[in-house]
Amino acid sequence: MPSNKPNQKPFNFSKISVCLAMSAFISLGHLILSEAAYADVDHATTSIFFGMTTGAEDGDPQSLKNTMKEIGKNFKLIGGSFSDASQADANAARANRVAELLTLALDKTPDKIDQLPASEQADALKRFQDEIKNMISLVRELAADLQAKKMDALSAIMSKIKDAKQKGHDEFKEEDNGH
Repeated sequence: MPSNKPNQKPFNFSKISVCLAMSAFISLGHLILSEAAYADVDHATTSIFFGMTTGAEDGDPQSLKNTMKEIGKNFKLIGGSFSDASQADANAARANRVAELLTLALDKTPDKIDQLPASEQADALKRFQDEIKNMISLVRELAADLQAKKMDALSAIMSKIKDAKQKGHDEFKEEDNGH
């Protein structure tokens, strides 16, 4: 497009096109991820592809730290709406996702265990795996209660989950040094 003013550069439509394309891609990614919470979708694939819910920017998206971050994000969503019956199906899907992530965590070893003397590592790893298995059982119970719309049972199971989380973090999570 020719300019009527001297020393004025012509308008560059390619920059706007790139911005619009990036915005559309990000919007599509958010749509897919939000729909994934409500449908039986391969969450790991969408999470890794978009690098949003697994903390891929922090390194290995399959690390225990990033797995736990995704679990935490799902629990925050559940915790903010678990008593809302209209969110029961979405929260059941989130709880099932947490159970999947916890199952993946069974094959990982917390850094805190790796730092123990070799003679203590096997016992500590077994305790960690037992804690994860207990949490999986609690989260599956939560998912079942949500699916059955047993809203009156949710506070009790959420309290058990909170206590189990605290117990596991006290023993196996390293201090984040303020992070």
